[in-house]
Amino acid sequence: MDEQLKSTVSGRMLQYVIYDPAETMSDNAPFSTWLDPGHFLLKRPHLARVNTIYYYHSTCLHTEDRRLSSLNLNIKGDAKVWLIVLPYHKQKLEEYITTKWRTIKPKCSQFVRHQSMLLTPSALHQASIDLAVVEQGVGQLLYTEPDAYHQVLNAGCNVAMATNCQEDARGDGEPRGYKWYKKGQCGTKNDVPLSEKHFVEARP
Repeated sequence: MDEQLKSTVSGRMLQYVIYDPAETMSDNAPFSTWLDPGHFLLKRPHLARVNTIYYYHSTCLHTEDRRLSSLNLNIKGDAKVWLIVLPYHKQKLEEYITTKWRTIKPKCSQFVRHQSMLLTPSALHQASIDLAVVEQGVGQLLYTEPDAYHQVLNAGCNVAMATNCQEDARGDGEPRGYKWYKKGQCGTKNDVPLSEKHFVEARP
């Protein structure tokens, strides 16, 4: 992963694709039932890419919204390569980022995602941040824990699907200390429009 990231020209934009299955196939297609967000998310009304399946190619460094976990399945093609920061080093990673890049301020709990950054394992090792690099082959299911920062690169072309998941009722309340997104507050064009409003309106 280090070599792949370092070979990219600094500052160059890397494209990644995320899209919903409704754009490409019907709800009764075989892929649409392969992942299950769990009862506690399914009892909420439709929340795109939260309690629905979506397809993606790669992702920048982030944690899941609202401290949810996620299920990720590599369907076809080459391997995906994951960098996963262990959950107990979430705060240490955020402090590393805000210290190294002092213009980045934690104005919401998704402020790292809003920077669209990819970090090398070697840089995180030097900062004594515990992580795992995992190669996910075709047919393998990968689970990310709540508060586990992760990013994904590819060994080649592939197709993968994912959804958030919630295993028990503990996630039904508002996460303690979670700072919800407000439009434009992170000051980047990569701000995403998922906020407390979306979850409040989708309460069962």
